[in-house]
Order: sequence, then C-alpha cells, then structure tokens
Amino acid sequence: MVDDEPLITNLFETSLREAGYLTEIADNGKKAMERFLYGDFNIVITDINMPEMDGRSLLDNLKSVKPDVIVIVITGYPSVDSAIESMRLGAYDYITKPIDPDTVINVIKRAWDKQSLELQKADLLKRLQEANLRLTEANEMLKELDQLKSHFISTVSHELRTPITSIKGSIGLILNNTIGSVDDDTKELLNICYKNTDRLIRLINNLLDIQKIEAGRFELNRENTDIRRLVEECATALKPFAMEFNVTLCSELPDSKIIVFADKDRISQVIYNLISNGVKFSRGGRVVITVGNAEQGVHVMVSDTGPGIPHGKFDEIFGRFNLVKTVSDTTVKGTGLGLSICKAIIEEHRGKIWVESLPGKGSVFHFTLPKDHEEKRISNIEQGM
Repeated sequence: MVDDEPLITNLFETSLREAGYLTEIADNGKKAMERFLYGDFNIVITDINMPEMDGRSLLDNLKSVKPDVIVIVITGYPSVDSAIESMRLGAYDYITKPIDPDTVINVIKRAWDKQSLELQKADLLKRLQEANLRLTEANEMLKELDQLKSHFISTVSHELRTPITSIKGSIGLILNNTIGSVDDDTKELLNICYKNTDRLIRLINNLLDIQKIEAGRFELNRENTDIRRLVEECATALKPFAMEFNVTLCSELPDSKIIVFADKDRISQVIYNLISNGVKFSRGGRVVITVGNAEQGVHVMVSDTGPGIPHGKFDEIFGRFNLVKTVSDTTVKGTGLGLSICKAIIEEHRGKIWVESLPGKGSVFHFTLPKDHEEKRISNIEQGM
C-alpha cells in the first residue's frame, strides 16, 4: 500500500493483515517502486497525490515492469477525474476518501478473483497453443507419411504390374498350346498360376485406384453407355467363377436399353466387384442382378443368398481395407478395398450406393446413377431424324 498519510496506512495495514493479506507499506511512489522491483506483489493500492512520484507515474512504471499487476488508486472527491484517467491508463479500480476498510477489502477480493481468472485464462490459452502446435506438427508428419505411402504404393504397384502381366501372358500362351502341348497335370497347375496372377493384377489395380482417389486424381471418361449391356458382359465373364462356388448366376434385365452418361469401364468395375462378392459369400446359393429405372436415373441391385451382414456394419464395409465379414463365414479372403472403390466410383458419378441385409437372409447391394442431360440430348436428336 502506498500513501503519504501514516494514519491511513496504519489503519489499512492492520485491516488487510487481519483479512489474511501480506502487506507492505511505502509513503511515496519512489520507495514503492524500489520495493516492487525486488519483491513479488500481486496488488498495489496507491494514493494519487504524493511527493517525489505521484500515483499516475507509479502506475505507469508498475505496468511497464509487470503488465498484469493489479493497481487500485485512492483519491479524494476533487481528484475523481484523475482516478478515472488512472483507470484509462490501466488501473483496476479507484476508491474515494474517506476510506472504509471493508470497501477496500471487497475491492481487493474482486481484483484477486479477476487476476485468478486471468491467470487461469492465460494458462489455458498457453496449453491450447501448445496443443495446437503439437497437432499441427503431427498433421504435417501425417501428411508426409501419407505422401510417402502414396508414392510407395504407386511405385511398387507399377513395378509389379508389368512383370506380373508378362507372366500371365506367358502362362496363357502355354495353356493355349501356342508353344507346344502340355499334360493335364501341368495344365491344372498352370491354371492355378494364371488365376493367381489375375488376382494379383486386380489387387495392384485396386491399390492404384485407392492412390488416385486419395490424391484427388480419380478421373472419369464418360460416354453414353447401355447399363444393361454392362451387366450382361460382367455376368458372362463371371459365370466360370460362379461355377467354382456352385452358385447360380441370374440376370433380370429390361427388354430395352437403359442409357446413362457414365464411364463404362468404371461402372463395369463396380458391377463386377458386387457380383464377385456375392458369389464368394453365397457358396451353393444364388446371385441375382436386377436393372431397372429409378427416378431420373437407373437402379442396379445385386442380391445374394449369403450369411448376411450385421446392421451395424452397413457403413463400415464401404470403408477402405474393411473386408465384408460375417459370423458364419470367415473363410473369404480379400483386401477390403473393392467396396470403398465402388463407393468412390458411384459418388464420382453423383450416384448413391448402399446395402440392405439381414443375418442369415442374404444381402442386396444397390446403386443408382443419374441419366444426365447427355442422354436426353441424344434422344432429342434421334427424335428429330
């Protein structure tokens, strides 16, 4: 406390100490400043009008040394303007004479509470800034790791695809007796090799597709495409595969064409994947592909008689590396990439893909595609001819 009137300082020193505050007294601003520099003070109560260094000068010096120190000024009624000016310069509050000790203690309590809140706020802000810094650094590391992963997948996939394609082609030549005949046992082994190289090529292509999706370089080559024909081609290609699993493969298709403006290779990839998944999970059962018109688009369904999917897994199975697993069939192997790629392809076409399933009752995978204006434009041309 800083005041040049001993009566006031003695009174308040006693009152403040009784209230539990450690208090030091100075009779002018200069002495107060000297003590402040070598002590640890949270609150300074100072008169404005004092010799050697007045209260406003003391306030200015205190704030330059410790900006968060709380300063309360004491003033007589004629000096209220000076007190208000002191508050503008950074004082917390002012008290007018004559002074009541209880009033001073209440002001100090409010000031102490304010400082405690300010310190908590500063501490929380510091922690938040440190956490944000750590999060930013972690994100940068994740970006670098993601770039390394994408580069690794792309490089390895390209390096593997060429020799594996060459191996597949060479095995195909042998199986077709192009370079001479082979016995049945050898053919059986070569067929196994051929199928496995085909599986590896699909895996490599899936990895490359995932890399393109993550990099935002997944492009579509759209053209007017008959969805019915794509289903027929995929079903025909997968019939030998279905026979291996003793699965009946059926198509329910409309009599007329259903044209969509889409990337036919990518949509074929979706259909192929959904049918092959259905076959793998429907050993000894049935897979049906249905095509029909939907509101402003086309609706494709692939239903199977497999063990079904738990309700809580419907969204999860379209995530990357999430293999469709069921309680009753844990023998099906795979990478879990196919459905996530299907989802990306359909959504890139502004369509929707989803599944309906009941455990023990099989599953139905749906996707819809908009027909788009390109099909309408061609229809109008045909009508005008």
